[in-house]
Amino acid sequence: MATIPCFSTPLWCIQPENHQAINEELLEYINEVLLSSRVPPEDNSSAVGGYQSQKFDFRDTPLFSAALEETISQVSGELMIDPKCKTIVTDCWANINSPGSYNRKHTHFNSMLSGVYYPSVPDNSGQIVFTDPRIQAYVITLPVTKKTGFTSRQIRRAPQAGEFILFPSWLEHSVGVNESEEERVSVAFNVFFD
Repeated sequence: MATIPCFSTPLWCIQPENHQAINEELLEYINEVLLSSRVPPEDNSSAVGGYQSQKFDFRDTPLFSAALEETISQVSGELMIDPKCKTIVTDCWANINSPGSYNRKHTHFNSMLSGVYYPSVPDNSGQIVFTDPRIQAYVITLPVTKKTGFTSRQIRRAPQAGEFILFPSWLEHSVGVNESEEERVSVAFNVFFD
């Protein structure tokens, strides 16, 4: 029997070797630069009870910048993106999810790939949840004994500190409630190829 993935949607999970140094760099930058000028989140923010920073230039954090560019390069190679295309990181911002906060279901507009990097992830601080956009696939569900990537309506992932997760920007996602007593910190970004 051959099993052929048909219209599958990839998630890329990558942890750079120097992730601990990247985590330290990002947390210092977020605390000293972004949180010192805290502004309310935009009206279209998915954050509920948390905080989303203003956009920042990812190149202000050299270790993160190099890791982000390498990660995008790896994903671009797997997707066979035309090497003549210019890669543009269109947006980059920090998410601070305090205890009890979460992020509503959303997509990222006007980008091709989106992603998140996690410099700080306490236990039980909320999984990232990806929802299958194919509504017709769940009109009648199969009577399975265990859900898999082929039969589940949602894919959940408990992020790891120092991990990138990249996905197509059109893929609907949310973040569960932070049930820990600490803040979860992530950096989100959008990518466009031109």
